[in-house]
Amino acid sequence: MSWCALIWPSKRSFVGYALGEKPGYPRFRGQGRYASITYPQVPVGCKLDADARRLRLHGVGPIKIILHRQLEGTPKTATISRSGTGKWYVCFSCECAESSPLPVTGQQVGIDVGLKTFATFSRGQEIASAFAHGHEQRHGSVLHALATRRFHPPAQPSHRQPI
Repeated sequence: MSWCALIWPSKRSFVGYALGEKPGYPRFRGQGRYASITYPQVPVGCKLDADARRLRLHGVGPIKIILHRQLEGTPKTATISRSGTGKWYVCFSCECAESSPLPVTGQQVGIDVGLKTFATFSRGQEIASAFAHGHEQRHGSVLHALATRRFHPPAQPSHRQPI
C-alpha cells in the first residue's frame, strides 16, 4: 500500500465537502490493517542516511536501523513491512548498473533441493537447512497463544454456584 493510497480517501471526502457535495467519509480502518507501506520515490518520502544509520520517514522522523549491507546502486523504492511477530523491516529496490556475465568455465553442476538438506550439489557438497526464521516462528506461536487466551478464555465451570 503506497502512502498516497492511504491519504487519498480522506482528501477526497474533504474536497467533496468543500464543493458542497455530501461528504463520503472514508471507512474506518483498524490499527493493524496494513502490514506494509511503500514509498514509490525514495528521496521524496523516505531517505536513508547510511553513515548515521538512520532512515528518515515523512511524517514520522528519523528511525534507527540496522543496515546489514551497503546498498548497491541508486535506491528507487522502499517498502516498510511488519512481520508476524511485530518486527519491522525495510526493503529497498535499487537501480543497478549493467551486470557483467561470469567467465565460462566449461563445468556443469547439478543441484538437488530437499527437505533434509537445503541443497546437495552433484559433487556431493551439502548445504544444511538454515532455520533462519525458527525463532520468529516460535515467538509468533507464543503471541498467537496469548491472543487466543485473551479472546477465548478456557471453558471451565464456575466455582460459584447460583443460589
